[in-house]
Order: sequence, then structure tokens, then C-alpha cells
Amino acid sequence: MTHQVISTLPLLGVEKFFCLHGGWLTIAHAAHLSGNYSMLISNASNALQCLLKRHSRMRTRLRVDDNRYFLDNLQYNSEHLSSDLFFSAIEITNESWQELVERRCNQDPYSKNGTVIFPLFHFMLLYNSQQSDDQLFHLVLFQNHCVSDGQSGFILIHEFLTMATTSNALEISEPLNTEILPLLGQLIPRPYGLLYHIIAFIGRYIFIRELRQLTHPRIPVKSIPLNDCQPTRFRVQRYKIRFLFASSSSSLYSKLHPQCRLHGVTLNGPLMGCLLLAIHHCFPLDDNTLLKPFGLGALFNMRSRLPQSPLTPSSVGYFAGTGEVKLK
Repeated sequence: MTHQVISTLPLLGVEKFFCLHGGWLTIAHAAHLSGNYSMLISNASNALQCLLKRHSRMRTRLRVDDNRYFLDNLQYNSEHLSSDLFFSAIEITNESWQELVERRCNQDPYSKNGTVIFPLFHFMLLYNSQQSDDQLFHLVLFQNHCVSDGQSGFILIHEFLTMATTSNALEISEPLNTEILPLLGQLIPRPYGLLYHIIAFIGRYIFIRELRQLTHPRIPVKSIPLNDCQPTRFRVQRYKIRFLFASSSSSLYSKLHPQCRLHGVTLNGPLMGCLLLAIHHCFPLDDNTLLKPFGLGALFNMRSRLPQSPLTPSSVGYFAGTGEVKLK
């Protein structure tokens, strides 16, 4: 099956980081429902074709070329983008829905010798046919982190349920949306005109040099939003970060991947576990048994910081990372 590629976007930042060395990060959103699940199964195909037309990010694939990572935007074709690729109904027998979701998130999504992930979105309906019609069933949306965030997941589930539960679902006609949503880095205004790239290069060089001279632990402890700053031309929230976590063990990083494959887990799971252990070691409580509480995260909506962009409350495919990840 050959897909026609309309355009290609290079992955940068966090989206690229989670794909390095054959890694992946699958996000799962679960809606717990009751009633007659057969309606969702019957109307799933038409609802999915509407979503594929409405959201260009659903028509994408991740492609790996050496150490470069790309997001290919595919031409809409109902034959090549069959609904069966994006939806499945599974009857729950002995396993719980949590176990099924965990196994799917840890399942290797790559094909073609680790060079392609497609599709990047998948709905899964989990049900028990032995239960009555008013019993609980689950609709789970799996997304690759490089194409979606948490808000996108809620948008897609809401729209799928809205269309799949409409009485005239088969009559819904969705126009094809050909607008390609850009990466977040392409939406941020660049100051200094043509000198921006030169100034950014110098600033990055100074930052890396200063970072290497640090003697305190490079671990993220707390990020503090600076709300009392003077207005600037930048539309990105200002943050003060006290510590940074960095890894210089790129060879160990690549060797860890095959071991993760043997144990059926993603590469990022052990890495996050090592990060938590490092934080535990450096910042223990007095009894040395529990992790010392700390705040970490971004408590604001980046979409609202980009008013001149095509991002809307219903956009699917928002990207959170802006920094570049380089492989050595």
C-alpha cells in the first residue's frame, strides 16, 4: 500500500526525544460508558472517516531516516486510510481493561524494520458481551506523543462519540480539511529579523558552556512561572528553572533499548524510573523512605500564548516542545 505524501515536517524537541533509538511514548485516554455499545461499532467507520477529513494530524505517519525523524502528512484516501486501521473492538474476557491498555501502550508500534509508525491514532472499544446492555464498557484512544497532547485526546474522543451516537450518523458528510497544522516552533514569532539564528546560536553556545561548568545536581526540582515580568515581544510564558537534568551516557542509552524490548516495556519507562531514583537519592526525606515533594510542570495553556496561530480549542496535533534534540 503506497501513501501519497503531501508535505513533511521534521520532528524537534520533546517529540523527537521520545522517538530516539526506536523509543516511543503512547498516550491513552479512556472514556467509561454504559449502554448499548453496538451503536458505536456500527457507526465507527463513518465517524472515523469524518475525523480523518477534519483533522489533518490524524492523516500522518512517523518516519525515521537514519538519525532524522519526520512527520509525513498523507493525502486523504478512504482506501489507504481504512477505518480498520484506526478502530478495533475487543471483548474483555479474563483481563481487565487496565491490563489491556497497559499492554497496548508498551507494544512496539514500529513497522518496516523500525522506520515507520502508522497509524499514530487508534480507537479501541473494550466490552463484555456477557453483560447486559446497561453495563460498563470502555472507549480508549491511543496516540503517539509526537502528534498529540492531552487536550487533543479529549477533543477526538468527544467528536467520535458525538458522531457515532447520532441517529443519522451514516448521512454525515465532512468536508476535507487540507490545512496542515505546523509545529509549535514555527508558530512562535522570531525577533531580531535575519539576525535571530545567529543570536540564538551564540546564546545556545553560552548556555551549554555554562551548563558544563555547573557542579550542583542537574536534576529538575521546580519550574516557577514568572508572572510579574515586564511585557515583551515573546508570547511564551517565562520560567525560572532551578536545576537541569542532563545525560551524557548516549552509548548506554542506545544499549538500553534492546533490553527494554526483551522485557516488553518502552524505553522511556526505565529512563523516567532512573530519573525518579536520582531525585530520590539527591533529595530524600529524613527517614530516607519517601521522595521529597517537589513541583514540576507548566501550569498554563500554550495555545492561548499563540493568538496569531491557527491553533484553536478544537485543533488536534498541538506540540509542546520547542527545543532541538541533537544526536551524537
